[in-house]
Amino acid sequence: MNGDDNESTYEAKTKGYYFSLSDETWRLSRNATVNIKSVKDAINKELLGGYLKTLKHLACELSPASVKLINNNFRRFIVNVKPERIDEFSLVRFRGSDGKNNNIMSSVRILIKKWYELGYSGIDEGAYVFLCKLIIPDNKKGEVVRRRDQVKGPFTDIELQSFLEACYRAYDKEKIDITQLAMTLLISATGRRPLQISQMKVSDIRRLKVNENNYSYVISIPRIKQGLGFREVCRSYQVTKDLYDLLCKQCDLSVKEISSALGRELNDREVGSTPLFISMLKLRMFKKNNELSKVFVSDKAHEYSVKINKTLRFIAETENVFSERTNERLNVSSRRFRYTVGTRAARECASELVIAELLDHSTTQYTGIYVEFNADHVARIDQAVGNHMQKYSSFFQGEIQVDNLVKKNELAVRNLAGEVTGACDGCKSCQANVPVPCYTCHHFRPFVDAPHMELRNHLLKQRERVMTNTQDTTISKTLDRTIMAVEEVVKKCETLKLQRSKRHE
Repeated sequence: MNGDDNESTYEAKTKGYYFSLSDETWRLSRNATVNIKSVKDAINKELLGGYLKTLKHLACELSPASVKLINNNFRRFIVNVKPERIDEFSLVRFRGSDGKNNNIMSSVRILIKKWYELGYSGIDEGAYVFLCKLIIPDNKKGEVVRRRDQVKGPFTDIELQSFLEACYRAYDKEKIDITQLAMTLLISATGRRPLQISQMKVSDIRRLKVNENNYSYVISIPRIKQGLGFREVCRSYQVTKDLYDLLCKQCDLSVKEISSALGRELNDREVGSTPLFISMLKLRMFKKNNELSKVFVSDKAHEYSVKINKTLRFIAETENVFSERTNERLNVSSRRFRYTVGTRAARECASELVIAELLDHSTTQYTGIYVEFNADHVARIDQAVGNHMQKYSSFFQGEIQVDNLVKKNELAVRNLAGEVTGACDGCKSCQANVPVPCYTCHHFRPFVDAPHMELRNHLLKQRERVMTNTQDTTISKTLDRTIMAVEEVVKKCETLKLQRSKRHE
């Protein structure tokens, strides 16, 4: 390999990131670092030059995440087969072992075919012909949606509501900040990937005047799966006023942080170029190295996308969010929100084209599964309440109050008949229509001797009445989570009363 090639510097697909063939790692974007050394240490020296030059070509053309995946899977091929030269036999051996995974084999094929087509040495023609003829089955996309997977598939309405309430609860308890809340609600509302959310800027949050008295609230979200560069193309998405207001507060925070670091007010261009979510670690580093001008360049100051997934998991864990289907802690990931957006749209009879638009797909190739899921979902709706309910999944977030007294600075909570059934130790500005919402609120302290069963029976009759009048399972199920919470309170009160009676025997 030519020494000059080794020392030359190349710009990655993401502008502002550079690498050379002699580097042990290639930093291709804010979130993607490719471990070149791991392959260098394992590959035959005769193949090294072709590998580096081909990967360099891909790093300048493909997304950073794709290049990282290709490199990692090619290393598996090298470690597994240890070829001196890549021929058909080495590929067949790999296909029979580690290459059975279609994703891995697809990555290896991309690299080796490009290697041969670029004319670098190390690839036999037979290997190229083999890969051209090789049929790699497409992964079964949408399988978790089709089989209604309880751990990886779309959330039920109750699971989604439980998680969203946990978000606000965690914020109310100051376990997460406004930035984490904004990230989480953006993911849940739009179903976009964390990398897309992390690439947003202040200029992406807009209010558009519809007429004299009305506005629409629109955000622009970068596209990332179409071979595009950083923020090369964005797609608009309409959001609620509440989410818009929250994002405006986040915009103000980000602008304030940058302005404070620079020691001056930002001009209009700088305000628009400010990342919506800033990596404070990176910002401090820029300030220390006197490189604050990089804040507005490429994705360098944007928050790592991994923080979004970490925040999702943190909320589920710290707020103990359970699934009514598994009776275990809810498995939360950005992908499950994506599936949920698709299935809820299908339930509202959205077309495949509309679902593709909502999920930022370029085609309708994979959106049919959501429409298929909808028919199956309606036909096999779960019965999870009333006398058939066997699981109690921590929908009640408060604590049972055994002394049945409303303490100082607490508010009395009355049932539909006007009887005091508990106390509220917070929410002084709460506008909820008590007592129904109280049973899923962490501020509620139900009394152990209060008649909670009456409310439970009332809600069950209301649910049955709604189903009879509307024949709409979705609408009738809106009360399920509260019914389950009341069930929990009833069970816990019965347990405490039983323990109390045993102590008095």
